[in-house]
Order: sequence, then C-alpha cells, then structure tokens
Amino acid sequence: MKAIILLLFFSGCVSTIDAKIPDRKLDFQLIASTYEEYEQQYLKIVEKADEYYRGREYEKALEFYKRALILRKNDKHVIKRIRKIERKLS
Repeated sequence: MKAIILLLFFSGCVSTIDAKIPDRKLDFQLIASTYEEYEQQYLKIVEKADEYYRGREYEKALEFYKRALILRKNDKHVIKRIRKIERKLS
C-alpha cells in the first residue's frame, strides 16, 4: 500500500522531470530504490530510539521516536513508546 502511494506521489512529479529531460521514461527502479532508502532510514531511526529506550535514556529515545513519527505518523509502536516515555518523564 505504501509503495503504491509513493509511486502515485512520484508519478505526479514525472511530468515535470520529463519536460526537462526529453524522451525520459518513468524510472520505476529509481522510485523503488528511493522508497527502499526511505524505509531503511526510518528503520534506523526507530532502532536507535529503541536502543535508547532499552538503555533508559528516555530523553534521547523520545527525540528519535518523534523523528520517526514525522516520517510515519501512524506507527503504533512509536506512538505507544512516546506515550510511555512521556508518562515516565512527567
């Protein structure tokens, strides 16, 4: 589902790219690799947040979970951890 949404997002940008680069076709491999890089970056942020959480470095964990939430607003794991940390810190 996310890949489809991302493809739709990028397909809207393609006409602009195609106008600047004649005879350019939609490069699905580029889109797929961009999506993969996005996913890897997101997972690294969550892994780092989890690491800080396990180490009880809650302020740092909260910072990374909030970064992750910017990239994926509905991640239940991230939302749950943010709530737990905010309760612990209050």
